[in-house]
Amino acid sequence: MKAKGHDYATPLDPPGDPRFTERVTAQQIETASADIACKKKTNLVGVWFAVESRYQKDLVAENRSTLEKLRRTNQAQLAEAARVAGRTNPR
Repeated sequence: MKAKGHDYATPLDPPGDPRFTERVTAQQIETASADIACKKKTNLVGVWFAVESRYQKDLVAENRSTLEKLRRTNQAQLAEAARVAGRTNPR
């Protein structure tokens, strides 16, 4: 983005630029185009997805027993709600 004359601190900043209003301007179009080109060039979305996925997988692995307990509790609550509602299948 800097090469195109923009100085945003993070990749999330361009869409929230307070200079941009509902009325689309040439500056907004140029900024959006530069933003998209930069994100494609750096593979931001692919890298972001890979890193966030890894974090999530690690967190799931670290918290597997707690998550399984919550799953069982949710299933029991759904079954009870189905029973009370007179249904045999909670889904």
